[in-house]
Amino acid sequence: MLYSRLCQYGIWAMVELSEEQGEPRSAESLAAVTHLPAPTMAKVLSELVRAKLVTSHRGPGGGFRLAKPPEEITLEEIVRAIDRGEVLEGCLMGLPMCGDVTACPLHSRWKEVREGIRRFLQTTTLADIVTAARLRRSPSSPVAS
Repeated sequence: MLYSRLCQYGIWAMVELSEEQGEPRSAESLAAVTHLPAPTMAKVLSELVRAKLVTSHRGPGGGFRLAKPPEEITLEEIVRAIDRGEVLEGCLMGLPMCGDVTACPLHSRWKEVREGIRRFLQTTTLADIVTAARLRRSPSSPVAS
């Protein structure tokens, strides 16, 4: 897996918020639909709010909403919000001083892969994920599961 389990939960939460765009959702309702513990969902949502990908309003009629349209939110933004972009920055072998000058044995090969991953994350939007999920759920889709 390229990113943490918590990041995966963040993606799930963002997909759910996309489904009900404009309608506020409670952390509890998002936890229920994603089958996650409420405290875990609350932690994920707080990270997404901090990154300004999600807005939060308290009180009656409050809840969580996307801060911008799904077409304007990239997978990279979600990954950076939760995992701080560690998969995009770190050394594959975990060495603290790895770089172009002081490279680990895998640096040049990993650098190419990492750039490909970065391009994928930068060009994949939340809307792309939602569309793909809808296609998989569609009974007429050849890829329906």
